[in-house]
Amino acid sequence: MLMMNTTLDNIRERLSRLGLLNARYGWVLVLAVLLLAIGLIYLTSPAARVRLPESLQQEIRVILAEPAEQGLVVASQGLVRARDTVVLTMETSGRVLTVAEVFRTGGWVEEGDVLLALDPEPLQLEVTRHRHELASAQLHLQQARASAQVARRNASPNATPFARQIPQVQEAEARVALAEAALAVAQRRLDESELRAPFSGRLSQVQVARGQQVLAGEALARLYSAGEMEVPLPVRDEVLQLLTDPSQDYRTPLAIPVRLTGRFGGVVHQWDGVISRREGGLSRNQMTTLIADVTLAPGQPPLEPGVYVEAAIQGRPIQGIVALPRSALINERELWVVADDVLTRRPVEWVYRDQHTLYVRNGVSAGQWVVAQGHDFLLEGGMVTGLRAAQPQDAANLATLVITRTDTEGKTL
Repeated sequence: MLMMNTTLDNIRERLSRLGLLNARYGWVLVLAVLLLAIGLIYLTSPAARVRLPESLQQEIRVILAEPAEQGLVVASQGLVRARDTVVLTMETSGRVLTVAEVFRTGGWVEEGDVLLALDPEPLQLEVTRHRHELASAQLHLQQARASAQVARRNASPNATPFARQIPQVQEAEARVALAEAALAVAQRRLDESELRAPFSGRLSQVQVARGQQVLAGEALARLYSAGEMEVPLPVRDEVLQLLTDPSQDYRTPLAIPVRLTGRFGGVVHQWDGVISRREGGLSRNQMTTLIADVTLAPGQPPLEPGVYVEAAIQGRPIQGIVALPRSALINERELWVVADDVLTRRPVEWVYRDQHTLYVRNGVSAGQWVVAQGHDFLLEGGMVTGLRAAQPQDAANLATLVITRTDTEGKTL
């Protein structure tokens, strides 16, 4: 900057000596001379020489597209729960007289086992009292019928039903019916003074002891079926078309195989099950829940409620699906493909993707090469060389190819 100022001052001084500088046009003339000098320097400067590499190549891996019938495996996860769970209660109130040894939290019981018994004496007394009431009601009915027979014999043709004692007989019959029903209830309470296991399973949350006074309907324990479990498995709503036929009647039960993997006792186990139904409706994030039923066979590893499992749901076979590495997908809807030895970005329609695999329905032709590792920085229209034919024994159909990049004039860089 100091040099430019000095130059301007020198030019101004020389012009002043020559009488070419006045108050109005002096600086304009100086600026014009300066611009002329800059233009001459630019025009006479030598051209910059850029040394370009003879070739700029990049190796990528490709996979051969092979449409085939695919039974997609849909992943999900969930917590195991018992298929049947019941709260054990008593039908009547009373004092606990005996408690079975197995009636404890974690105890295993078989169907029909007696778990506890109430003191039967108050219940037996109630049964006896209702038997007495039934006998009295039956005696009253006999008396009413005898009186009605005499009344009908002596009654005139215009006698009212009351005069013929028809209502009295009906009241006596109702009293007998009431006494019989009350006796039946009392007898049932006596029979149910023993708590029996409704099915085989494991006990939890047992809250009862000998001598305890329990009330009718009070929760004493929970019993769940340890041999039959179910697992709720959330999946995306659009995944249903991969598992079942969309035209299937919604009332038809499902029968979708599923394999569950989980850790129990420090060891990883697997259990096979069947998805038989799904919960109705969708959640806020458009998820639906499938229910997998698991029946444990004798000798099979136990499957307890609360165990976290990962599910592999076997979908129905679908024609024309291309299985590709998930890493091939770019921008959620595009792939890099090789068409006529030219690298091209192509939009595709995929039906499902898991952690490793992408399943494509439309957009890729049979026998077309697809870049197995998609990158945004690959060049559209790049020439592809070095592509070798896939070997039959190469299960993945992977090949190595070289992309030679070109400039806008078609010259190799």
